[in-house]
This record gives sequence, structure tokens and C-alpha cells, in this order.
Amino acid sequence: MNTTLRHIFLTILCSVSLATLNAQVTAENCGETSAAQGWPSYYCDCKFNYHDFALPLDIEISDSTWFKASLSDLSQGLSAYLYSDCDMSFDVYVLCTSKEPKYQAVFTRNQTNSIDSQTIKERLEENGYGDVDATFYICIAPIYGFGGRLLANTMDKAFHTTCDDPLHLFPGMTMLSQATNDVYVVDPNDIPYGENVVIQWTTDDNAPCHLSVARGTCNATPFEEYTFNNASDRFVLSAALIDEAWEAEEYFYLHFSHDATATGTIRCLASNYQETITDTTICQGKVFRYEDITATTSGIYYYDTIQTSLTSYHMYGYNVVFSAPELQYDTLALRYDQLPYDYRGQTINAFGDYDLLLQAPDECDEHIALHVRHNLTTIANVIDTTLCAGSAYKDANDRYYDHEVSLVDSLWQGRDTVLVVYTNVHFNPMDTVHETKKYTAERIKKGVRLYQQIFKDFGDYTINTFDKDGCQMIVYLHIQHSFITLTKTINELVCVGKVYTHSNGDIYTSSTTIVDSMWTNVDTLTITSTHVTFTSPEAIPDTLALKQTELPYTYRGQDIITTFGDYDLTIRTSGECDERYLLHVYHAIDTLYETVSETLCQGKVFTYKGIDYTSNTAFVDTAILNVDTCVITSVSVVFTAPDISLDTLGLKHSDLPYTYRNHYTIPVGGLNQEYDVLIHTLGNCDEHYRLYVYHDIDTLYETLSETLCQGKVFTYKGIDYTSNTAFVDTAILNVDTCVITSVSVVFTAPDISLDTLGLKHSDLPYTYRNHYTIPVGGLNQEYDVLIHTLGNCDEHYRLYVYHDIDTLYETLSETLCQGKVFTYNGVEYTSSTTFADTLQRDADTYIITSVSVTFTAPEAIPDTLALKQTELPYTYRGQDIITTFGDYDLTIRTSGECDERYLLHLYHDIDTLYMNVDTTLCEGRIFIHNELEYTQPAILLDSNWLNMDTWQITTIDIAFTTPDMEYDTIVVKTEELLAGYYYEPADTMVYAAGDYFYKILTYNDCTRHLTLTVNEELTSAVDNLPCTEQPRLIMRNGVVYIIRGKECFTILGMKIDNNKITTNIE
Repeated sequence: MNTTLRHIFLTILCSVSLATLNAQVTAENCGETSAAQGWPSYYCDCKFNYHDFALPLDIEISDSTWFKASLSDLSQGLSAYLYSDCDMSFDVYVLCTSKEPKYQAVFTRNQTNSIDSQTIKERLEENGYGDVDATFYICIAPIYGFGGRLLANTMDKAFHTTCDDPLHLFPGMTMLSQATNDVYVVDPNDIPYGENVVIQWTTDDNAPCHLSVARGTCNATPFEEYTFNNASDRFVLSAALIDEAWEAEEYFYLHFSHDATATGTIRCLASNYQETITDTTICQGKVFRYEDITATTSGIYYYDTIQTSLTSYHMYGYNVVFSAPELQYDTLALRYDQLPYDYRGQTINAFGDYDLLLQAPDECDEHIALHVRHNLTTIANVIDTTLCAGSAYKDANDRYYDHEVSLVDSLWQGRDTVLVVYTNVHFNPMDTVHETKKYTAERIKKGVRLYQQIFKDFGDYTINTFDKDGCQMIVYLHIQHSFITLTKTINELVCVGKVYTHSNGDIYTSSTTIVDSMWTNVDTLTITSTHVTFTSPEAIPDTLALKQTELPYTYRGQDIITTFGDYDLTIRTSGECDERYLLHVYHAIDTLYETVSETLCQGKVFTYKGIDYTSNTAFVDTAILNVDTCVITSVSVVFTAPDISLDTLGLKHSDLPYTYRNHYTIPVGGLNQEYDVLIHTLGNCDEHYRLYVYHDIDTLYETLSETLCQGKVFTYKGIDYTSNTAFVDTAILNVDTCVITSVSVVFTAPDISLDTLGLKHSDLPYTYRNHYTIPVGGLNQEYDVLIHTLGNCDEHYRLYVYHDIDTLYETLSETLCQGKVFTYNGVEYTSSTTFADTLQRDADTYIITSVSVTFTAPEAIPDTLALKQTELPYTYRGQDIITTFGDYDLTIRTSGECDERYLLHLYHDIDTLYMNVDTTLCEGRIFIHNELEYTQPAILLDSNWLNMDTWQITTIDIAFTTPDMEYDTIVVKTEELLAGYYYEPADTMVYAAGDYFYKILTYNDCTRHLTLTVNEELTSAVDNLPCTEQPRLIMRNGVVYIIRGKECFTILGMKIDNNKITTNIE
């Protein structure tokens, strides 16, 4: 209970029976009546300028503020919050006419105070007062400062503080919290340097409260979160963080949130924590044990705390770091029949990657990244297929490909063997040949043989033919005229105004280029270019001065000039070159110049052509004498202002009014002022004065200074002062004489002494220093105790009363298998949990039981099951229904017994049949399988289900035989070869003797390989044969000859006479 408020209410209770005022006073006559009755100077404020003391109260106090209250206003107790830059005095008066307060107290700045309703009720009964409507007056005033904000409410009502108007939280404050969200500000400037801020939350039912701490702005993202679960929890805002915020000039914003049904107390303390922390690192899996500490996770564990002073603590603990195991890598290759597989106590049911944490009781953990791969047997088969461009390849899935592609297909041959077929499809690109041939007109007229065709015209031709591999080829042939081009250039210059006549009779009047072409013969073209250029006349500058009377004017017999200006004129003559003139025509005018200059003093008048001028001016006046003559007059007039003269004049009130220089009047009340005086005299220069008129007064000065301890009273001219004050008092002796007195009074407040007191509930109530009573329920609180002794200086104590409590600790630990039930105090638990149960044995003794229950999950039991499709669905261990093949993690539950867990791998029990088919075809034949055509050797795999539990795999081996070589010899006459001999078996033309190889293809028929020998039979004289550089073989009457140019040789190289051959020609 706050001592100050207690004394206030005791004073009120002892004084409510005083008599009421005898005189009837109104607001209008208050000042006069108060002075006449000798009442205090504050009487009128107390009587008429008071505030009703109605709760809740929120008011700014910057000067003495009066309140009128009744005992009924305080029947629910009082809680007060004071946010101020200074302490405040609380003076209690029963009557406004009281010259002395019945009780004086001081509230320390930035603190909370409270008094409960039970105390008020007890004091009412002790003093025999039952009239709850009895009134009293309270005066609250700042001490040595500007004041601050006061909030008050009933004891059971809390102050709701939000981001819009957050309250400041100071060390030593205790705030009641009822709203679901409250926001408080902590200013680093209010925290002693080097001290932490400690926040506590207490409730009667241990309701939790969540704290979010933001920095800089109220709505900033919280940088720290904390949850209070019981009265022993403390949140610490470290001194280092407070110092950092002080440097940045930032506030902390504390957001408290709890359930709407919870009511708790927020307590703020400033304290200094010192820690001795020992770092300990052990491997994960081990257990850290020290005294009562058993730890399996990293953290700081405190084992002892020693309080070294009221706000200082020394804590001892271990910083335990559990180092995670380093990641190890391992690879395992398995086949299906090896699954499930036991890997160091872990069951592997399928191929893939596993992140394993291997643990053993009180041993270091091992972290293994295990890769389990399928140990496959792979059979590879490569098929290369080459097609002509423009065709398409069809795969087994009826997909067509018109571009080169590599296809991969795989077929399972059992559960651990796969056949991979690689098909490489190639396309012979369609050759595209661009060829240009040049011939003269005479040569093309005779005809040119190209690509087995005769061409007799120039132009572009597209030829479809086949390359050596039988694939289609396109030849783009351009036959171009090969001719000679002769060029000739003629340049002609003609001046503008004349005409140009071309040899063809055409007439031109502007620049142009004329191109003529003419064939001199079929293979010679002559091109003549004539460049005709018309040159413009050069500009000739000319100037002409004319008077107005000479206009209009004829220039060079053609153009009429009507106005002055610039002209670009072209003079044209019939049949001759034009002439161009740049003509400038200007007015030939006569000008006369005059000047008028005057300097006059301010006040004079200058007159020009009937116009009066009284200020500086300058202008030009132009007068026209005639159309070709003007007069220009420059006029300048300057008026000089009078110089300013400074003057002072000392006057008394009796001198007023006063006439200055017989012109300017100083009025009554015009002392201590400055005047701007301009004296104007007709016909003379003005006079300008800056005049200061001061009061010629006599002043006397006095000083009064007093220093008193708090509790004394200083009286000056009938007014009592109980707080620091300084003012100036001015007394007027007469209108020209005054006395100024400077008054300064200082009241020194008592120093604050810190004290602590440990009490049990059984010690309460307790009287501190025979003056202040610690009430029942007043433990764990801080009290501001001000001891006032009449006639002596006050004593001020800051007392913290803490609960001297005894605590007993017990531990209950249980380990059960999953499926069992743990019961504690009638509550059943089926999952692992840890909690603390607190039992109050008496008001000063608590028993705290730490309960830890661990439910161990069942160990996984691997199991494998092979079923046919026809056996599904399947009931496993009487509980779970299995409908598909795969892996299952099954938990079998039994009523009241431990659960059982099975890792079941269910796979399809498949029967596999294998079949081989060999097929041999001749080259050229096509093997068709699954709508695909095969013309090259290949191994095909085909698979299909015979039924839902039987799989058949068929291997087809395709082979093609190479055809035997066939030989043929023919003899062809020379003229037949020149014209082209058609060889029917190969469907081709032969143009010369020699050996030829043909690959004869027929769709879906055996391919033929044919070697053809063509011999030429000579049927004309050698001299008539075409002359070639290459030797030729000819036959005559069964004899073979070699022809080189126009000479003939035997096959042995002997030269013979041509006539010996020709004489035998039939």
C-alpha cells in the first residue's frame, strides 16, 4: 500500500467534520471577498476552478490544479499512474479557507501508487465516519518542473495502453493488465547505465502472457518473443541492447497479450546480472549430467543463482552444445530378391536415398546418407537405319520421324534384367545443286546437252534426278546469256533560261540523265548515258535608298517596288540566261535629335507638354515633321529624396501631448515609441526625421532570496508558498517612479534512501519505521515512503518488500510403451509430455512436482509378402486391408496393450516365359513387325501379358543375306552410244563404253548386284569420230582398238593405220 495515499485518506477522514464556510461567496465577488476576509490567495481557485475527481481520470498538470472529491469516489480503491519530469505535491484541504493543508505529501515522478478499498473501509470505521458523500479538496502541483500526466482509476480497473497512446514503463512500476493487448514504451534514457530491464508477469491462476518486443516504432517487426508461464519467469532486456538503442535514439515497445479472462500484474525492475558460464561440447546422442541437470539438447543450463544486492544477481551455469554428427556417405547395390535388407539395424525396403540417423543408448549418433541402387543386368542392342530425305521412319508406337533421331526403348527381362534397344535413324540429305552456265546466243541457238536434256533458250530450269545412292536430287540450273557490254558517257551543261534538245528530238528544261541502249550484234550491247545539268544564275547583291515620295519604283524595267524591305528578284530574258538580284530597299529618312535633362528636389513638379511629373522618370518623345523627317527628344527628370536625420526626445507623461518642430504631434500614451516624421513645406524640399520618444522614468531595484527544506512555508505579501518559485514583483510609486523586487524561493526535497525487507504472510500487517504499514497481500511490491514530521525536514525511502517463501521440489518420471495410458490427478495422457504441478502447502510454502512422461513408439518389424493379383484384396494380421502392391507402414493396435509396427513390402509374384524366333530374308525383302518395316539386321524384343500374373518376352532375330554378283557384257555401236543406249535390266542410259555396277532394287523383292561391260563397235571411219582427250575403246569385227584423238592403237599399244580399220567397214 502506498504511504502517500494512505496519509491523504487518513487526513481526509480526520477532517471531514469541519464546519462549512460562514460567508456566502460567488465567482463574481470572490476576489474582493477573499481579500476582505483574509482568506488564502488560492481560495477562488479552490472554490470555483476545481475539477471533479471522477474516475477514470486522465489529465495534464502543468500548474497548481484543484480537485473536489468525496469518499464515495474512492470506495473501490485507487490506482494512480504519474508520468512527469518532476515530483508533484499532493496537498489535502478540508475547506478552501484553510490556510494550511491538513496533510502534505509528495508523489515521486514516473511511479505507480495504489490503495485498496478494504483499507479505506477500515479507516472509515476507525474514525466513525459513515457519510460517503463528505467532500474534501486536493491541490496537485509540480515541484521544480513543468509537470506531466496523471492517470487514476479504481483499484480493480487497469489502464489500457495502445500504439496510439502508449504509456511509459519505468523501473519500479507495477501495472495491472486486463486488456488482451497492452503496449508500453521503455525509454533507454530512463534506465540507469549498465543495468538490465527485468519484466515479470504474475497472476493468481498462472494464466500465460505473451510478450513481443519491437524497436524504433510501435508497429515494427518484433525482434524478440517471450511467454510467461508462471511468476518465476523473467524476461531480461539486456544492458548492451539498451545502450545500443540509446545510441540510435530509439525506444523499445513491449506488446503484452493474454486471454481476455486473465488479469495479471506487469512489474518492471532495473537490475544488474552477472553470469559465469562454462562452455561444454559433447556429441549428439550423449547425455549431459551435472547435479540436478540432465540435458539432451543444446542450451544454457543454470545450476545456481546468488543475489548479491537488491538489484544484482550472479548466475552460474553451463553452455551445453551438442555437436551434430558429420554426414557420412555410403552406397549399397541390391537386387530384388535381397529386399527387405537389414542395414545396421535399419530396414531397407526399396531402392532410393535414405537419410539415416543411427542411435545407440548414451553413444554418439551417426548420420549416414545411404544411396541404395538397383543392381541391374543390362543388355544393349544397337540398330542403325538410313533413309532417303523426304521419307519417314515409323517406330513401334506408330510415331513417325522425318528427321534424324536416336530412340531408346527398354524391356524388362525379369525383375533385375533390362534389355535396352538403341535405334539410330539417319537420313541421306536431299542434294540441292545450284549451277550457272553461260553461253553466247550463237551457241545456245545450236542447243546444249545438260543432264540428259537439250536446252536452246536462256533462263532458269529445275531438274529432278537421282544421286549415286538412288536418293532424289534437285538441280537448279541457270543458263545465262554471255555477251559483251560497251558503255559511253556524255556530259552537257546548260544555263537556266535556255533549253536542251536531245539527238532523239526530245526537249528538256531541267537537269536529267538520259540512258540509251543498242545491240550492235547478238552478243554486243552498247549503253550511252547523257547527263544534262541546268545551272542556276549566281545571286548579285544590290542596295537601293528611296524616299516615301519615290514609291512605287520600277527595278530594271520589270519588278515594281511598293514598300521598303528585302527582295530576291529573277530577271528573265527571252532565249537568254536568267539574272538573279538580292535587292535591299530602305527608307531614306532625315532625323533630328534633342535632349531635355532636369534634377529637382522631392516636392517640386516637372511639367512637359502639359503633363506633371513628381517622381523620377525617363522617356523618349518622337515627333514627325513630314513623311521623310522626324524629331527625337530624350527627356530625363530626377527627384532627390531628403536625407534621414536621427533624433531622440525624452518626455514624461505630464509633457504629453507634445508638438515636434511645430509640425508632428506626440499623443498621450506615446512614450517609448519610434516615429517616422516627414515634414513637407510647399515650394521647399521635404525634411525627414527618425524620432525615438522615450519615457523619462526613475526605477528602484530590490532582491529577496530564500532556501528552505521541504515542509516549511514561505509567506510574501500574505501569500503562502510551499514549492519552489521565482517571480518578479513590481510596485508603482507614481507614474514616473517604480520599485522592482526579484523573489526566489527554493525548497530542497529529501534524498531517497533504498531499503529492502523480507516478510512472510504471517508477518503481515507490518509497520515500517513506526510510520508506514505494509498491508496483508502487500508482498513482492515496491513502496515509496515519505515520512513527514511537523517542523522537520521530510524523510524519503524507496522500500522493496519481497516474499520470504520456502519451496520444496519433487520429481515424477514415467516411461510407457505407446498404447498404454498414464493417469495423473484424474487426467489421462497418451502422448509424451512434461509439466510442472505446483501445490501450495501453506501461505509460505510451495511444493513443485516436475512430471515427465515418455511414450516409446514400437520398433518397426520388417515383413515381406508375395501375392498374385488374384489374391487381392488381402487382410493383413486381421486388421489392415491390402488392395495394391507396394510398401506399407502399419501399426497394429490392441486394447490396453503395446502397439506393434510392421514395415510390410508387398510385391507381385509374376511368372515370366521366354520365346526366341529366328528369321532370315534376302537383301531387299522387308520384315514387318508391329506395323514397322525392317530392311536391316535387327534383334527385336516384344513382351505382353498372357494373363494378370504371367508375362511373356519374345526375342526376334532378323538376318538379311547379301546377293550374289551377276555379270553381263554387251556390244553397242558408236552412233547408239552417242545418242544414248537404253539398258533395260538396270533401267538406265549408257553413253560410253566401259564397266558399270548397278544395284537393282525392287520393292519387297530380292536385290540384284549387276556388273555390266559395254564394248563399242566401230561403224565409221576414225577421222569421223568425235575428238576427245580421253582414250576410247572400240570394237570392229570382234577386234578391240584404242582411239586417242585421231590416232588408233591395238590393245598392246601398237599404232596402226586408220585406213586398215576403215577399209573393213561394211
